[in-house]
Amino acid sequence: MPFFDGQAGRVYYRHWAAAQPRAAPVFLHGFGEHTGCTTGTARR
Repeated sequence: MPFFDGQAGRVYYRHWAAAQPRAAPVFLHGFGEHTGCTTGTARR
């Protein structure tokens, strides 16, 4: 999984590319959650 180094450690992220994007939403999740929760929404 891709990541970048933040001030407090590694920050992991996911990216879903679109052929013709209409928007650039950003999903932020809480402590204990994971990015897999947003996969279905991101692929719509």
